[in-house]
Amino acid sequence: MNLNLKACTGCGLCVQICPKGCITMELDSNGFLAPHIDKSACIGCGLCEKSCPNETPVERQSVKAVYTGYYPRETALEISTSGGIFTALAEYIIEKKQGYVFGAQFDQDFSVFHSVASTMEDVKKFCGSKYIGSDTRHTFLEARELLEKGHWVLYTGTPCQIAGLKAFLKKDYPHLITCDFVCHGVGSSKVWFRFLNEMEQRQGQKVTAVRFRSKIKGYHNSQMEIGFLDESKILFPSYKNPFGYAFASDLITRESCGDCKYCTLERTADITVADYSGNDVTSFEQKNG
Repeated sequence: MNLNLKACTGCGLCVQICPKGCITMELDSNGFLAPHIDKSACIGCGLCEKSCPNETPVERQSVKAVYTGYYPRETALEISTSGGIFTALAEYIIEKKQGYVFGAQFDQDFSVFHSVASTMEDVKKFCGSKYIGSDTRHTFLEARELLEKGHWVLYTGTPCQIAGLKAFLKKDYPHLITCDFVCHGVGSSKVWFRFLNEMEQRQGQKVTAVRFRSKIKGYHNSQMEIGFLDESKILFPSYKNPFGYAFASDLITRESCGDCKYCTLERTADITVADYSGNDVTSFEQKNG
């Protein structure tokens, strides 16, 4: 099969829908996740092409209502990039519905991948912005299995990942809630790893923690916070450091992000979250998000 790699968003649908398991996601030369097909195992069924949300668009809906707000629990706000709404949604699904939450977390090398949580303690690893692409791995399959058993599921991700999930599921589930966000695009993992390597060389210590937008100096003065093995830290303004500036300036974002079919006013997800920093926010909101 010949997938359109130029338009590929790296959602991972093709990997999870392939009946022979002959597709894997690998970093391309620019540092973005892209499908690699083992042609010796491919049977030419065409499912990957037919199901791809770039080839067969997934239905989108106009926005029904818009709200501003935040979760009034400071412990939730501390670990969130902005208003903590994701934590509130996750808490509802896990504690009220005994369900499961899917989100993006850092791996040991600070790459990003999707996994599932069934406790609020595990949900914490999903909190906070991550500005490189996430490998959805087999979470579409896991979500479908849970939904078929009647469990509630909250699946969060980029707009294209939600489109990939819905294209994979092929039908509506009453116990599924999807949540995306107003997406700027994803940055290059190749650049990200080089940035982290330079930080380790500069500090002479291994990186052990990362926050792209820490509120250590307040929400409106967000910092990229890099923690090291010796418990030292480096702070940069979030978008005034080599990686953050390049990301915000679209110098290292994925090419297909510039022509995204799903980051529009019409949405694929049930709920879309975003930062709100209007002039009418209170001093508490200005500090905490």
